Parts: sequence; structure tokens; C-alpha cells
Amino acid sequence: MENHKNNMLKMFKGDKSFIPKNINAVQFMIGKGLRCHSYQIGYFLWGYILLLSLLSVTFFVLYLLTLDPVQNLVMNYVKRGG
Repeated sequence: MENHKNNMLKMFKGDKSFIPKNINAVQFMIGKGLRCHSYQIGYFLWGYILLLSLLSVTFFVLYLLTLDPVQNLVMNYVKRGG
């Protein structure tokens, strides 16, 4: 991000020496550079949500196993041979 900031400051001052000669559209180059970080943030948040959901379901099932009616159902199921 430091490079991006420095390059943006150079560009606002009119210095475009850091841009390769074969690239004409400067605004598209900047947009593509920022898109990479946006995808990374999005995938991080999506993974966090999935992990939180999985842990919530796991702990909810463990909580249900501590309740007496559920324990009785499980024990009856095991006694009958599954």
C-alpha cells in the first residue's frame, strides 16, 4: 500500500515515470491494483463468516447434548443398537 500511495502522489504531481511505456490508460491500471486488495478483504470476510457459522452450529449441538431430553433420546438410540 505504501507503493500505491507514493505512486498516486507522483501521479497527482504529474510525474508518470513509474508507469511502463506500453500502458496508455493510467486509471485502469490503478483500478486493477485496488481490485486485488478488495478481493482479498472479501474472501477474508467470507471465510470468517463461514468459520463463525460452523463454530456456532458445533457449539449449539454440544449444548443440546447437555439437555436431559436429548440425552435420553441419544441413550435410547444407542441401547437399541443404533
